[in-house]
Amino acid sequence: MILLRTLLLIAIIATTAASLSAGTRTWDGRHDTSEITVTVVYFVPADREPLSDWQDRLDYFRRRIENFHAREFGGQSTLRTVRH
Repeated sequence: MILLRTLLLIAIIATTAASLSAGTRTWDGRHDTSEITVTVVYFVPADREPLSDWQDRLDYFRRRIENFHAREFGGQSTLRTVRH
C-alpha cells in the first residue's frame, strides 16, 4: 500500500512538473503565451495638443501592467510593453 501511494505521488509530481514547464497557452491551446509583447500607443485627436508629460505617464502605466502580469502569472509568462 505504501509503494502504491509513493508511485501515485511520483506520478502526480511528474505530471505537475511537466505542465508547469510547458508554459502558458491561449484558452484553445493553439498559441504559446510564455512571452507576450504589447505595443502601447498614445493617440491624440487632431484638434488637441499632446500632454507635455505623456511619455512619463505612459511609462508609469506600462510598468504597472508588467508588474501586474508578473505577479499574477508567477513567472510562467513574461509580458513586455513597448512604447510606440
